[in-house]
Amino acid sequence: MRELPASGPLTILGLTWSTGQPMVRLRSGDDPSSLYPITGMRLSYRVDVDGLRRCIGHSGPRSRDEPDDCENRPEAGSKTCASCSIKDARFAGSLHHAHLREESTTDPEMAAHLAQPNRIYLAAFRDGSVKVGTSTLKRTDVRLAEQGAWMARIVADTPNGVVVRELEDVITAELGLPQSVTITRKLTGLAQPRTDEWLNGVLMRHAESVRALVRGIDADVSPADAAWRNPALDAGTWPVVHRYPHSLGTGSHEIEAIGAVGSAVAFRRSASADVFVADIRQLLGLPLQLGDAEPAPVTVQDSLF
Repeated sequence: MRELPASGPLTILGLTWSTGQPMVRLRSGDDPSSLYPITGMRLSYRVDVDGLRRCIGHSGPRSRDEPDDCENRPEAGSKTCASCSIKDARFAGSLHHAHLREESTTDPEMAAHLAQPNRIYLAAFRDGSVKVGTSTLKRTDVRLAEQGAWMARIVADTPNGVVVRELEDVITAELGLPQSVTITRKLTGLAQPRTDEWLNGVLMRHAESVRALVRGIDADVSPADAAWRNPALDAGTWPVVHRYPHSLGTGSHEIEAIGAVGSAVAFRRSASADVFVADIRQLLGLPLQLGDAEPAPVTVQDSLF
């Protein structure tokens, strides 16, 4: 396991599954950021309320898995600076509304991204939620792992990113399947999960409805039927967890991470066998002072509410 920096301030700038396992992008002081495995990570820290927050950078076809460190400070109430916020907004607008715009208005980088083969998937989360989503062919496994899906079905293949988003909107309009699931529902499901058999049954029924819809659409779309399972499900290693009753982004905390599903990290605290789960994105951009912090008290009973 790669050792974390011994001194701070330490900043977590992002989370990625691009290597096949959950990794956080960390920056110690002004050193360049590096990737560290989440599993096995031990942090005892205090959030430095007087410290300087860092911009976490922006999303994009290239920066998503190969980010550059941004030296600007984030705007008030934001995790990104003004420049990165604008780039994020442009990327999101170009990506999600590409099928509604003239092709001539799309910038070359986005046009190349949209030209790739894409897939439609249905993702099931442990609380019972099911959503429809899209991904490029080469990034489907990573995309589902990032989102914290517990299991999924690939239901259609499309030639590009324009057709796939047209189809995604049709599925939402015709079948009522949402295009997002909140982190609250994801965390609740991990702490109080539906059975795998129940989830699979719901997922299969929705998948058949989508494939029937796809077969009736006069478009360049092919029905598909492929399964995806979260690595934690196949490994059988995801523990019984309790919702962590505190925000990781304020106060002092002690974490010994033992796994992750999406951005939900399962961790222990010293002198306790209980395992808690929380959204590690609460820490993004915050200056963390390392050391033997006195963590906030918590009991299993507290975590259930």
